[in-house]
Amino acid sequence: ILAVSPYLSEKDLPPSMSAESQTNNGNRPVFELGGKPLEEIESQAIFETLEQTQGNKSEAAKLLNITRTTLNNKLKKYNISE
Repeated sequence: ILAVSPYLSEKDLPPSMSAESQTNNGNRPVFELGGKPLEEIESQAIFETLEQTQGNKSEAAKLLNITRTTLNNKLKKYNISE
């Protein structure tokens, strides 16, 4: 990839690498991370992982690489309904 400036921006990338074209598992858009507080990113990741696992907390914890106890604590912290 070539750019005129010393830094790359999204406009320097080919269309296939733009944010609009990025997907997760081929069918869901990847959520935006930039400029969000870490807690918001974490709660969104937990929420989306639970959706992906159809509410299976054990499977969600495995995918998130945390224990089920930690997942339960984060569900309480972020007021995510089970």
